[in-house]
This record gives sequence, structure tokens and C-alpha cells, in this order.
Amino acid sequence: MRLFRFLLLFLGMLILYGCRSMKEREQDIMKGMAFELKSDPNIIFGKLENGFRYALMNNAYPEKRIAMALNFDVGSVMEEEQERGLAHFLEHMAFRGSKHFPNGNIVEHMQKLGIAFGQNFNAHTSFLTTCYELDLPNDSLETVDTALSAFRDVCDGLNLLENDMNQERGVILAEKRDHNNVFMKLAKSNFKFALKGTIIPYRFPIGKTNVIQSASANDLRHFYEKWYLPERMFLVAIGNVDVKRFEEKIKEIFNDLALRKKPVDVNTGEVESQKRQFFYFSDPDLSATSVEISAISPNLFPVDKYEARRHCMMMNWIANILQERLRDKKSENPSLFSAGEISFVQNFLRTNHSIFGVEITCEYKNWQECLGLLEQEMRKICRYGISLGELQRQKEASLNYAEQYMLAAKTCHSEKLVRELITCYDEKKQFLSPIDRYELVKILNADITPDDCQRELQKIWKNLYISFITDHAIENAHPAIESIFKQSEAITVLPNDHEILGNFAYEHFETPYREIVQKNYIEDLGITQLTLANGITVNLKPTDFKQNQIQFALTLGHGALTDYPHSKQGIFFVTKQTFVKSGLKKNPWKELSKLLTSKCIQINFDIDERSFNCFGTCDRKNLPFGLQLMTAYLLDPGFEERALFEVREALKPIYQDREKSPSSVISDQYRKFITSNNIIFGLGDEQSVFSITMDDIKKLLLPIFQNEAIELTIVGDFDLEAAIQNIQDTFGALSPRSPSQNEILNSGIVTFPKETTEKSLFFMGDEKRTLSLLTFLTDDENNIQDSRYLTVLGETIGDRIRDKIRKTEGKVYSPIVDNNAMAFKNFGLFEIMLSLHPEATYDTKTELLAIIDDLKNNPISTEELDRIKLPLLNMIRDKFK
Repeated sequence: MRLFRFLLLFLGMLILYGCRSMKEREQDIMKGMAFELKSDPNIIFGKLENGFRYALMNNAYPEKRIAMALNFDVGSVMEEEQERGLAHFLEHMAFRGSKHFPNGNIVEHMQKLGIAFGQNFNAHTSFLTTCYELDLPNDSLETVDTALSAFRDVCDGLNLLENDMNQERGVILAEKRDHNNVFMKLAKSNFKFALKGTIIPYRFPIGKTNVIQSASANDLRHFYEKWYLPERMFLVAIGNVDVKRFEEKIKEIFNDLALRKKPVDVNTGEVESQKRQFFYFSDPDLSATSVEISAISPNLFPVDKYEARRHCMMMNWIANILQERLRDKKSENPSLFSAGEISFVQNFLRTNHSIFGVEITCEYKNWQECLGLLEQEMRKICRYGISLGELQRQKEASLNYAEQYMLAAKTCHSEKLVRELITCYDEKKQFLSPIDRYELVKILNADITPDDCQRELQKIWKNLYISFITDHAIENAHPAIESIFKQSEAITVLPNDHEILGNFAYEHFETPYREIVQKNYIEDLGITQLTLANGITVNLKPTDFKQNQIQFALTLGHGALTDYPHSKQGIFFVTKQTFVKSGLKKNPWKELSKLLTSKCIQINFDIDERSFNCFGTCDRKNLPFGLQLMTAYLLDPGFEERALFEVREALKPIYQDREKSPSSVISDQYRKFITSNNIIFGLGDEQSVFSITMDDIKKLLLPIFQNEAIELTIVGDFDLEAAIQNIQDTFGALSPRSPSQNEILNSGIVTFPKETTEKSLFFMGDEKRTLSLLTFLTDDENNIQDSRYLTVLGETIGDRIRDKIRKTEGKVYSPIVDNNAMAFKNFGLFEIMLSLHPEATYDTKTELLAIIDDLKNNPISTEELDRIKLPLLNMIRDKFK
């Protein structure tokens, strides 16, 4: 009788709770429907009579700086068949000569203002837009006027001379050559299949070779005048902006822009929706196999209102939950697949269709099982939904991210804000204020239930697009894919077991060495230094440089030089890939990774030549957890075998790809050659790498964790005294160790090739290009002054290559000059890399050596040196603010 009364009471509680919950839910839904999506009130939007639009916002970070962008609603989909590539060609020509910069000297002019080409001044063309970006190093009248003059020239003042076009053709063809690889082939083939019925697959921005080679100045001017119209222009300026004065400037400069042609509407076609499609792509240059299932569905909410944001949030949550489930599956069977990726894109390329895609990368032998896994996991969610725990974790993470964004708003970089605003403008979305973003997430969290997510997925999971991508050629591929998919559909799926997520098990430590034995304050740097009783040293620098953001770093040991040369080649690479994901003894990675997600904390492990490093980021409230986490990794690492299996699976395609592309040959064969086959560089011996066991990793790490000197550094927005207390409560548990010793590295460890002055390396892909490298031996990282000289020299050589080999002769798209000072004594590399057509290799080598000889024999002018140095000085200044 007592049990019966208890059950009645319990049932009554459920009924009462249900009634209250339903009432609260109705209130939450009403809150959501009433929530007004409106742009940040700090942004001033304007529109001139000719249709030219602008947005201005005052932002304090970085101080006395302005980030700007001029966005054109003009991309490659606007091209006719005979114009394919002109939108991108026109973007290039904006740097070739205009009304205010007639001789194509805009790059040099910007350098004199401290604006570096590529980093602070650049442009890009997409299917739908062309955007020109300027990050101004100061807010002076001269700098702002120059920027606005450059933008005005892009609108209607480009010269578009035939001679300039002839020189630029080679640069664009070089860029096309750089991108002409197996992934571009795959993208084009994929688009033709998925976006059938539209012109998008036939309008990739890079264009067609014959159009690039034959287009005339008249062709380019016709496209320019047809599409570069005021009503397709949108200027954004964010930073130290006097809004009223800036508006007057905009009116003064852009008000007389005229509509040169009547605006034309663009019709890209309609996506042909089919219930089910099967796609197969095979190419021997691929290094792995992948299977994917995507749902391509008409936009349910084309207008940016609360319902659209709600739908998007639920789809992103489901994507994250599915990512978790796949990660769990991988934990159970590490050899089944190497990676999984899930994404949701609303209104993809303005086709009025959304894409929800689920992809797994695996070995060819596993593709059938992986395709079945994807089908069944998606069917589980459609049929049984998601758990309350899974959803709650996503809600917590979303709210944490929104809170971080809100609290860090005052130190959000102007350049980032410009790009976010441009994205919102292109996607026809409101640019919400940080507070409104946070409030919206709170309302969505209260509004959305697991059943809502399930219903939302069911709405879109209809028109499925199933793809199989591999380096293996198979006969009758489409029937084979369809057969495997149908076999999977016939299998009954059951709901996942109820998930019980445990708590973090390392919140309290025994801390016998918590006492602070030394404390110093470095006034000019604002750094507090501590030494605990166990010998651990700590550097603390509170700063509001980034509000509510904290970076932490832990260094210990002597890095890749520990036990050098190690008997297991590649052990340092494998260890750094394995360690964090091998979890903790009391919190396995399957559980720990979900805790990290909900708390929005990131942690990584790395091994360089000098030290073992653990580093990460968090917000103010999660600093105690971050310190607990690092301490737990040092005291009680999990060393899960599963993590090592996963790393091995991820390495298999890397070894398969080692000779298939120029970049893989550079990172492996070249690195070994230039260091005289030092085992630290390039890919390790395959047999040695795959023979590494978890016991080998334990033997490497445990003595270091238990005995080696530790230095902890924390920088960011934190309370100093609270942080010190947290450090004592965690790192005070570690065993005593000796202070750090900065040992001088042995000089004979790495040597530059002495006998061979020229070396040819080959790759097996069908890309018709050559990577040409010119490498000089320099000094180690301890020679700071020489390193600075070499940085300036690198910028000078890069500038002259751009002027001679790129701009004048059009042989190269993006030269790379890099000064790489290393930890090894008397060893560093100064590298110049050019991507070329094979036929141009010899002539370009001669020209490059001529540039080097000219710098050796003739002093650089003061004007050129100042022009090169100023952008570098601005970059250094930014790092110290």
C-alpha cells in the first residue's frame, strides 16, 4: 500500500511538472516569436541616391586603426559562357592601374603607408561576390583618403589597358595551374551532379584557359561596366571611425557614381530535386576513400527571422551530436574510418537550397561498412531523435560561446567584424549585437526540445545525395553504391543506449607542494613570476587585451632532442598526435571530449626540438578547470590504445600521398634532403612509425612528466590572486623537480647538404607544374639580429620577385620567401619557393639568381628599404598591443 501511494505521488509530481513545463514552453515559444532580429545599433547603415550602400561602426580595437572592405555583388555566376574567368580577371586588374594609381604602383604606394600587400591589402572573387579588403595601420587623414581613393578607382576608375592584361594573363594562368589538382576536379564533378539544373558548376571563378588567354580589354570593360554598378556595391569601415565625418567623405567620393548600364538580374537556374542520387568519383591521385550522404532540400525559411535562426541552430546542433556519435563509433572500432565531418549550409550559393552533409574518410576496403554506418546513424536520429543529455550539452556550449563573444566584444578585432558584417550582408542576414546574440541563444535554448530537433531533421532528410569517392576504379559503381545503401536500409536500427555522462574526476588534489617559495614582479612587462615548493615556475600576465579570453601554456623537458637519436623513428610525431586524445584514467576520451565541448575549452599537445608543450584557451570562469585538466594529464594520463589506432589510421593516407603532390614531396623528401636526412624532419620510416606502441609512448613521457622542469605561463583576462590560488590547488600536487636548464644544442645534429648544390625531386600526380626552391643556410634562432635582417631581406626579395617575375613577366602567382631560424646551433634555412610551369623553370632560375646578385652587389635604396620596413614595423607594433 505504501509503494502504491508512492507511485501515485510520483505520478502526480510528473503531471504537475508536465503542466508547468507546457505552460513555460508556451511562454518560451512566444518569447521566440516576439524576438526581433535587428542589426547592431552601433552600426550606421546608409545608402546614397545612386544605390551605393555603406556601413560604419566605431570600434576601439585595435586602437587608432580602421578595417575596410568594398564588396561587390558580382561574381563568376554573372559571366556568360564566353566570359568565364572575367570576374576574377577584373579583380586582378584592379592592382594594375587606375585613375589615382596610373602606373600600377598601388602596392608600392600602400607599402609607404605601412600596408602590406597580401596581409593588409587583398581581394578575392567567388561565385557570387568580389571583395576588396584594406586593413589600415593608422587612422590618419592621408591613409583614409588613400584607401577611399583606391576603392573609388575600383568602382569606375580602372585603366584596363591591353598591355597590362597581357602581363596579368600569365599570373592568372599560374594561379589556375596551382589550383588544378585532383580536389578541383572532384569539386567540379561534384557540383555538376549536386547542382544539376544551375549554371554554377560551369562558373568556377578561376575561369577557362582559352578565355583568360584571348580576352581583350574591350571584353573586360564590357563586363566591368555591365556589373560594377553602385547598387551592387557595399562599403564597410570599422575601427576608429568618426561616423559623421566618414559619411561626409563617402558622399563626397561616391555620390557621383553613375549607373553606366541598366541593372541586370541574374538567373542561375533551379536545382533539379530528385528523391535519391548516387555519385561516384575515382582518381588515382586521391590518397583516401570517402563516403558521404547529403540532404539537398529547398530552403524552409528563406527570410532571416526567428524561425530561420531556430532551424539553423537545430541543424548545427544535430551536426555536432552526430559528430559525437561518430567519434564514439570510432572509439569502439578505431580502424573502421579515419575521420568524419558533418556540416550544414543554409541557402547554399543562393540556390534557395540547404545542404546537410555527413562524410566519412576511410580505407577502400571499409567503404561499404562506412556507408551503412552513415545511413543507419542518420536513420536513428530521424526515427528515435536525440537524447536530452546530448541536446543539453549543445545548449551549454552554444550559450558559452555566445557569452564569450559578448564579454569579449570590446576587444573584437575590427577586421573580423568587417568580414562578419560582409558575410551577413551577402547572406541577407541581420548583424546582431553581441548582447542580442546571447539573448537569442538563451531563448533558443529554452524553446528547443529533442523532439523539435528530430522533427526538423525529418523535414529535410528526403532528397538524398549519396557519394563514393576513391582512388580505386570499380566497374558498375552506381549500382554497387545503390545496392549497399538498400541493404543498409533493410537493417533494423535500435535507439542508442541511454547516455550517462560522468563528472570531471580531477577537481581536488592532494597538494603538499603548494607553498610559494619565491615571488617576483617584473614591472615593465606587468608579469608576476612564482616558484612553488616543488620547483615549478609560473609566469602570470593579466591583461584585457582580449576580454574574457585566457591563453595558457605548459613547457617541460627537452623536446625532440630527448634520447636523440631515438630508436623509434617518428615517435615524437606520433606522440603529439596521440597524447591528448588518449584521455585520462578516470575520464576516458569518449567522456572527456564531451566535457571539453560543453565548457568551450581547447587543449593541445606539441613537441618541438626544445620542449614538450601543452597549451590551450579558455574563458575566465573555466580557468580552474583548465588548470585541473593540465595537472590531471601530468599525473594520471589515460594512454588509451584506441588513440594510437586512430593515429595510425590517419597516417595511412599521408604515407600513400607522400609522392602524389608537390606539397607532400616538399614536406617529406625535400626536408630530409636539406637537413642531410636528419630523422627529425620529413616522414619517419613507415615500418618504424607503425611499430610504435603505447608502451613506447609511456616510456617517453612518464619520466619527463615526473621529473623534468615545468614552466607554466598564463596570459589573459583573469584575476591574479584567484589564479594563484587555483595554481596552488593544482600544480602543488606535482612531484618536486629541478629548475629549468636552457641547454645549448649540439652543433652537429643537423647539417646542410655540402656536396649537392642542385637536386631534382619528383611527384606522381598529373599537375603540370614545378615547385622551384632556392635555399640558403643561415643561423639559429639565438642570433636575433641576423634573423631580423633576414626577415627584411626576405620581404625585399619577395617584393622584387612580385615586381619582376610576377608583375612584368606573369610567370608566378604567389612567391613564398621564408626565413626559418631553428633551435639547432648554427642552423637555419632561408627559402624562396616559386610555383612555375615546367617550361619556365630554367629562365626563372636565372632571373631569380640575378635578383639575388643585384642585392649582393648593389645597396638597396633608402626609399625601397623604408617601404619594405614600415609594414613589418606595423605588424610588430600590433603584436605588442
